[in-house]
Amino acid sequence: MGAVAVEQGFYCDDAGTPEEPAYGDGSECLLVGDVKMGELWAFHVLTGKNNRSAIWAAQRIPSDHVAAIANAFTIGKMNLSDTSNFLYSPGVTELAEDRGWRRPSEKGSSESFDFFYAYGYSPEATSPEILAMANRMGKPAAIMAKSENDINAYYSGRRMWRIFSLLSPSEGAKLDPNRQHLPHTMSGYPASVPAPKASVTPRMVMDVHRDHYEGTPYDLTKGMAAGPFGNPNRGAVQRSVLGQWERAISMERTNWCFVNEPRRGGRSIMWFAYDSPHGSIFLPFYAAATSAAPESYHSHQGTMSKFSYSVAWWAYNLINQYTEINFQLINAEVRKKVNEVEDQTQHRVAAWEVQADQLLASSPGEQGEREAMEFLTKMSNDYAEEVLREWWQFSTALFGKFGRHSVTYNESLTGVSTVGQQLPAWWLSSPEVGFTTWSVSGPFHGVALDAEMTSSEVAAVMTSESMAAVHNTIDDGSFRIALILVSILMTCALAATYKLGLRHGRQVLENENKGYFILSA
Repeated sequence: MGAVAVEQGFYCDDAGTPEEPAYGDGSECLLVGDVKMGELWAFHVLTGKNNRSAIWAAQRIPSDHVAAIANAFTIGKMNLSDTSNFLYSPGVTELAEDRGWRRPSEKGSSESFDFFYAYGYSPEATSPEILAMANRMGKPAAIMAKSENDINAYYSGRRMWRIFSLLSPSEGAKLDPNRQHLPHTMSGYPASVPAPKASVTPRMVMDVHRDHYEGTPYDLTKGMAAGPFGNPNRGAVQRSVLGQWERAISMERTNWCFVNEPRRGGRSIMWFAYDSPHGSIFLPFYAAATSAAPESYHSHQGTMSKFSYSVAWWAYNLINQYTEINFQLINAEVRKKVNEVEDQTQHRVAAWEVQADQLLASSPGEQGEREAMEFLTKMSNDYAEEVLREWWQFSTALFGKFGRHSVTYNESLTGVSTVGQQLPAWWLSSPEVGFTTWSVSGPFHGVALDAEMTSSEVAAVMTSESMAAVHNTIDDGSFRIALILVSILMTCALAATYKLGLRHGRQVLENENKGYFILSA
């Protein structure tokens, strides 16, 4: 892989034009496994000197470790003389030395080289990417560079921490989730962490791909941004608004996901899931399959802009889209179904393998191996079609059960319930929602609150906005007294509103200085 990149040149389609690719986004990070050798390697590659050829490095991952790569280099300090654990391109240090990117303490060393320090993305105010962002956002380039670094510090690192925590809990507990994973810090995450032998299963890795930091302080299913029904999907944002979300492992924009399971005897499996894995099924496809996947997996009768029952992706995407109505409730139903199907799948694969071994035993040699793989290919393809039919039926069952903002079990008087579809009290009680602040004279769409306002200030604003309805709720004899109370409350409200305005103005200035930048990847 490295030799081909050096000879032919390496280009990443996020890096601008092929003639002059930028270094900022012109790289790839992969994990490469070899079941025969019992090896796993982290492989990093980027565009080479003068935008030609390539630079690459690879690091062996110990067999009792878990490795995580999340949009960032993970190979740090390399011992260039230890070719058992480090491989690299000829002149791997040259570009870093020419650009002044090499760690100062390594100058003159032919043994030690910090790959992440040298080639990790560390945006500068003068880089083309930052200048383009600054021009687009109307912000100073220096602020944009700082913002990019602030985002990068956690965009990749938080996911690495989460992967380590889920797959090797004891080691993950030793890591700080607020550690910055940046090239020029001394505290980036390791390329891998120890994990007990055979403690990680394919199903565990599949579930990691479905994660939104549930149960952690970064849980994307919690808070006002998740809406009343705990939706972790954030979607696109208006670029004029400064800020950022946590970067989940599972994303609504995912079109497909896979888990490769190296297995002996030529029976490695790619577990493939269409659309976002948090609402999809990983199905087994053999790497040595003797024929193509089912027609529904490569049909062109439908596209992303053209719905088609002939295209498998649409079945999985349709359910994920419908889940957005009430993620907490509907996704729980989907995940329950996913677990049932994936449990069944494990039993099916085990049974197929036994039958394939029997075919191989009755006809040893290449003929038997071919017959066994033809059988496994047919079984996996037929199963993918079987599950697809089941998934289409499941989608219609979800429509019937969760439509109309209720839960419908049957056609009896007690067969319809709103439990689980009711807007929760914590959400309704927010003045910004507008449910508890409504009055006959308004506001009709909620009250936008300053984050720093005290409860008494909020109460004053809420009260003042319903004062116009006071005369309709008291008798004439009490009106004069009520008017005095109204005047007092309105004075408090005006003071609170003035204070809100001051705070809003101050926050705008502070945000300008902080230089927050929107992350939209």
